[in-house]
Amino acid sequence: MLKTLFSFLAVLIGIQASAQKTEFRLSLNSGFYSFAGDYAKSTSYVLINWGPSPVTNNPFGTHGALCYGLSGSIQQITKSKFLFGIDFGYEKLRSKVLINEVEENLGGINYGAAAKGKEFLNFDYKNLFPYGGHRYRLGKLSLDLIGGTDIGFCTDNREKSETNMGGKTYTGSLEKAYIKVDIRPRLQISVNYHRLGVYMGYSYGLRNNATAYDDGKQHCYGRMKRFGLAYRL
Repeated sequence: MLKTLFSFLAVLIGIQASAQKTEFRLSLNSGFYSFAGDYAKSTSYVLINWGPSPVTNNPFGTHGALCYGLSGSIQQITKSKFLFGIDFGYEKLRSKVLINEVEENLGGINYGAAAKGKEFLNFDYKNLFPYGGHRYRLGKLSLDLIGGTDIGFCTDNREKSETNMGGKTYTGSLEKAYIKVDIRPRLQISVNYHRLGVYMGYSYGLRNNATAYDDGKQHCYGRMKRFGLAYRL
């Protein structure tokens, strides 16, 4: 992976002489992060009295939760309107699973009851995004179609849940071991007008998040629907 990244940087430097221009951009993005695969679920249940904090049996939700991020990028545009660039930033990614049951351990006996709640699985990522593509002119507007790969380095993660059962509310906060690096191929389209741009994209992870739970026998992959604003410096 490092060899590929260094090769990409070498290409950026190599085309500098022939590039029509170099652009520096700041971007503010949001979107919805969730999980897909046979281990990802729309609902789950909470375990009570199994430890110091309520534990959600399966935190990998198929429901998207609102995320946010900030990044900066440098890109080269050649005379033939090809794009080569790299983007680096920070993202707070959040997924959601709905809670429909509480399982309580009392004296070694498990009792289950219907409940209502939700859990958010929170990740802090430093994200590197090398990409390439093409720019199209549309009158006063320009359209950028790009593709590349998100290389996400997880710096923190935490589960946070809130469940109501019979008028009583249970809250949980727990940190667990998850994958430290995620690789997510990404497609993106942006529309630019003078210095401002708006964009939307989609990323799908290749690393199995379920390895920390069942040794990889099942599969669970992160996916991100992203949209944002960009400003050219």
